[in-house]
Amino acid sequence: MSDYTLGMAAKRLGLSKPTVSKHLKEGRIAGEKMSDGSYRITAGELTRFEREYKRPVAGKRQGEGPKDKRDQVGVLTAENAALQRQKDALEAQLSSIEGLHDRERAFMEKQIADGAERLREVTRDRDQLRRDLDRAQERADKLQADLSDIARGMIERGQVPWWQRVIGVKR
Repeated sequence: MSDYTLGMAAKRLGLSKPTVSKHLKEGRIAGEKMSDGSYRITAGELTRFEREYKRPVAGKRQGEGPKDKRDQVGVLTAENAALQRQKDALEAQLSSIEGLHDRERAFMEKQIADGAERLREVTRDRDQLRRDLDRAQERADKLQADLSDIARGMIERGQVPWWQRVIGVKR
């Protein structure tokens, strides 16, 4: 296509119709005004303008401060609110985790205390069993000594102890 209307040129350039019209009136874009008041712009002219045109970074008018400041405040306010919600959620999560940690710590401390008490009980029982075993061993040793004395006395008197007769031990 060789000629563009104002609307088609605006679409190609990514600008609004009033902005393209302003550039036409100021002579930055060369175009022909038709008898019906519309403009015709050549494809070559649009290509030239695209290469040279530097899109403004901020503000609608030259010398005007960024129009985005109002928008930036709104965006920053929204971001701030989102970050605050995120912070609140993280604090709630942290509080929940800390509560869980405290409950687990209390549970583990109780388990340790119960385990220590059980260990003391088992140690007491083991010591009592050891004393009982020692007393039983002393009684067994005393009975063995008494039995040996009895057997020796019987042998000295010429008697065979009954258990030797049962198992067939002869003199």
